[in-house]
Amino acid sequence: MIRSYSFLRQFVAIIFFSLFFSIFLWMVSLFLMVEKVRISSLENTHMVLVLDQKITNADYQKIYGQLSFITTNIKPLSMDEVNQFAQSSGGEPISGTGKKLILLNLSMGRNPSGKRMTLSDQILSIHKILSGNKRVLLVEDNLPWAESLDSLDLLMLQIKRQGLMLLSLLMLMLLFFWSLTFFVSDKVSRGIESSETSFWKRSNSAGVSLNTEGFRLGFFSALGACILLFMAHPVLYSPSLDPFLSSASAGPHSKWAYFFFSFPVMGGGLGWLSFYLGKFWRKVLL
Repeated sequence: MIRSYSFLRQFVAIIFFSLFFSIFLWMVSLFLMVEKVRISSLENTHMVLVLDQKITNADYQKIYGQLSFITTNIKPLSMDEVNQFAQSSGGEPISGTGKKLILLNLSMGRNPSGKRMTLSDQILSIHKILSGNKRVLLVEDNLPWAESLDSLDLLMLQIKRQGLMLLSLLMLMLLFFWSLTFFVSDKVSRGIESSETSFWKRSNSAGVSLNTEGFRLGFFSALGACILLFMAHPVLYSPSLDPFLSSASAGPHSKWAYFFFSFPVMGGGLGWLSFYLGKFWRKVLL
């Protein structure tokens, strides 16, 4: 029986591309988990405003309106809520006599003109808006934390842009390589079949079609990558960034779970598409 690939050759190819795909999966999962940690860290980016208890309603509404241009997540705090925060962090109860407190939660966004607003830009803008207002007794913030998150956001944005370009290029190279492999294999198989037809008087081959082999190579390579990554995840990830651990600080990423389980089908589709591209090369070159 004639085969386009021997069993050993197919097995070696699946093992090799499983290792290749496992590196790809590892990079994607790390990116998604770091992105999950970054997004959850934004919840800890806030400012606290301490206002004079004697502030008039008109002045209060004016400050509220000015702050609304920066963030819509504005919440007046009662002293009970403030003391809950203090007790959870091991602090002493706070006396709020003669004071009003406002909590501002900040997040990445854009200004009305569409320009990207970082967390540190928002904090500085709030300080500028409230500067000189005698009714504002204190503006509490953590600017170094915001600047660190801004740097991480910029880094993740660059990784996303450059990473997508690099991964797209790698997938195109793999698609081209597989299609050329199937083209050469089909050419060799047809040569063998024609020689056997003239000698053995046979007109049909019992070999497996290349489109099935293409899907099989992609599917089992991607499936092998998933198995390898699952087996090696305690070594490849820190506990806080392990997408297979529900106890991770950020928790598993929902996009990662969807991508992980659909990856073998995507690999099979890539192999199947490579077969048809190989047929195109055959029409063009032969």
